[in-house]
Amino acid sequence: FGWPEETEELNYFYPTTSMVTGYEILYLWVARMVMMGLEFKGKLPFKDVFLNGIVRDKRGKKMSKSLGNVIDPLDMTAKYGTDAVRFSLLMQAVPGKDIPYAEESITGARNFCNKIYNASRFILMNMEGIKGPLAMPTEAKELADQWILDRYVTAIKTAREGIEKYNLALTANTLYHFLWGDFCDWYIELAKQRFQTEEKEYVMALCANILYGTLKALHPLIPFITEEIAASLRPYVAEEGEFLLQQAYPVFDPALQSAEAMKKMETVQGVTKEIRTIRAQFNVPPGLKINAVLSAQNEEELAIVKAHAPYIKLMAKIEQLTIGIQEPKPKQTATATFGKIAIYVPLTGLIDFDKEKKRLEKDMAAAQANIASRKARLAQENFIKNAPQEQIDKTKAELAAAETLLAQAQAALADLA
Repeated sequence: FGWPEETEELNYFYPTTSMVTGYEILYLWVARMVMMGLEFKGKLPFKDVFLNGIVRDKRGKKMSKSLGNVIDPLDMTAKYGTDAVRFSLLMQAVPGKDIPYAEESITGARNFCNKIYNASRFILMNMEGIKGPLAMPTEAKELADQWILDRYVTAIKTAREGIEKYNLALTANTLYHFLWGDFCDWYIELAKQRFQTEEKEYVMALCANILYGTLKALHPLIPFITEEIAASLRPYVAEEGEFLLQQAYPVFDPALQSAEAMKKMETVQGVTKEIRTIRAQFNVPPGLKINAVLSAQNEEELAIVKAHAPYIKLMAKIEQLTIGIQEPKPKQTATATFGKIAIYVPLTGLIDFDKEKKRLEKDMAAAQANIASRKARLAQENFIKNAPQEQIDKTKAELAAAETLLAQAQAALADLA
């Protein structure tokens, strides 16, 4: 930039804002830059130093050609896409920690990018007959609307804080779980039934604006896919600027938060997840509708599940849902609880009891064998003394998983009695 002459370029680029580097050259290079800058310009060269972790292999060893554990990012980019490689690194970029990296790390990020594409295509497909731009709704018509608005602005708040504090893993993971879990797996599924009603434009306005806002929040992390999808959504949202790159980061609006909606939806989701767990535990076919009984302990719980029974029926695939206070437990019923709500799923006609008992007994025997094997290994003094800590931790995790499976199988077998 022409130093020591006071050129236009030098004054424009010096000082800068942030220095991003690995921690191993903090004293070898960063400190020298500070000293040289102060000596010759009288100004610090940057305000912040962001020390990123070192990318290592999945066992925590430094990548080395001689060890053969190097992953070429250009090969991974060609195979999975630039955004997937970027996002897989950012999700693990926890401040103060190195990044254990393997090709498997990228598949989750690639699947997330695919999820964004699929969600946007689904929303655009249902925009037929709707003219934009659509303003972001600020009032909720039902519980799901108020809940997703709360989840959205809360995710935006956390994502902003992550970027401002250089905690990019917090930003990446927050937006990942919001978009995949809250928005796609819950809100869109609940909203589908309203696409054919007079509320369609309202719901589509909510979907389009929340997705667009989330794309803006994700843009610094995965710029290519977000920019492409935003171009398709832009006619339906009231946003200025031809590119996301030109637009401001989404702003947290506390007026859209609702503690009451969060509490009610937590109950709805909790009950639904317990019923889904029962279905999976007893191998009930995914497409088969079942009956269920919810037994509340008080009027407040009863009012919540009664008011939002359609949500539970839709998401848990229930044909008949009986709700009351201290409902009796039917025979041959799988049981679960959420809070103080007892959940009963009658199994008669859903499963072959003899076959299911044999399966559970087999699962119990396998779990007991795994428990005995892991306990014996952990009791060996040589194993604890000589084995890598990674192997010891893995064995302890396998023991805990086997104990959990045994408890689940025992409880399920008791329900069949």
